[in-house]
Amino acid sequence: MECSAKGVKALHRVSTGESVGRPERELGTDCPSVAPPPSAKGCNSLELEVARTLLFTRPVAHDYSIALCVALVGLCGFGALGDGFQRSIDTGATRGTGAAAQAGSPASVGRQAALAGVAGRLASSGGEATKLIKGLALRFPESAVGRMVSDGSYFKLDDFLAAHVRGARYHDAVHSAEVSSLAYDLARRRGLANADAQFLSEVGLVHDFDPARAAGSSPRVAATLGQMDDIAAHMGWDTRHRAMAEALIQRTMYPFAGAEVEKYESLVRALPAEDAAFVLREGPVLSEYADKGGNYMLRRFRTTFDKVRGLVREIDPTGKLTPRDLDTGAFLRAIGRPPAFLEDVGVAERVTGSADAVLGIGRDMLERIAPDLVHRLETNEGLFNTIVGTKPSAP
Repeated sequence: MECSAKGVKALHRVSTGESVGRPERELGTDCPSVAPPPSAKGCNSLELEVARTLLFTRPVAHDYSIALCVALVGLCGFGALGDGFQRSIDTGATRGTGAAAQAGSPASVGRQAALAGVAGRLASSGGEATKLIKGLALRFPESAVGRMVSDGSYFKLDDFLAAHVRGARYHDAVHSAEVSSLAYDLARRRGLANADAQFLSEVGLVHDFDPARAAGSSPRVAATLGQMDDIAAHMGWDTRHRAMAEALIQRTMYPFAGAEVEKYESLVRALPAEDAAFVLREGPVLSEYADKGGNYMLRRFRTTFDKVRGLVREIDPTGKLTPRDLDTGAFLRAIGRPPAFLEDVGVAERVTGSADAVLGIGRDMLERIAPDLVHRLETNEGLFNTIVGTKPSAP
């Protein structure tokens, strides 16, 4: 996903016509999902803001604010406990809810055996990114991430980490692994064949592949597409799958408008009819849910907030932009809503004469097949609105 300061701020404001506010009673049910703070050095400003918000902005009778804040403040003093709890969630050490767990599609015996010892090695493995990626491999063993970790498919893990900008905190190796994992999971939940799900997972793994990207900058879709010879060789794609992957990666462009839509349409037009229909249907799902929503569907608020702070630095290295300026709550509220797919409808109608390929992939589909992911997404939306705040609407 590629970002620009002007485009991001504009789309975050206008991509939904609905109110971004969350009813107080819904926020009350969301709040118990706040993850404990990991710092053993006491509460930071964000954690104190969480406590202040929950204690003083709503009547106690409406939710469990007092109990949560007591737990929150207590965990500030026992950071190691909070750290362990957060890591168990974010590394997937808790019981998985991925495709292999829910859709009854067990991984191969060999891959399961290769991954069996990963959980025990998480605490001793080097680097938080490595831990998180191995956690995703445990949770989604048949995804491209699971295959990469278990048997070295596509990349050695160290090489995969090295292909991403050091110090990045949003568009980093973990983000690519999250997109890959969720692409596989959603495909299997929707009934796609395992081979198709794995292909989409492979595309997600390399959708931001750009080893030459400067530190502190956003991914460049054009740069990724310019390296398709190398990427296709790593992924083992034939000419057909490479052409489909190029179109799918182009669809992850954000903002997706103007010349970027035209380029996507030209790539789709060059495909055989069956492959074009696949890309027209799966491209929006990959971009909208796995790429834009993946972090917010898979992680707790504290982790997602840290990611957003990293995104702010990518968009505006000068430091003038703040997390509140991004209006992340509105961004999350807009995911999967009709405006997100307007360009897809237009491309489908121009290429095939029908928008049938794009129908049925809206938010209601996501709510039906993945209520657990939607709950996490809406929890994070509510907390961003309440704790980080929203930008005032234009008069």
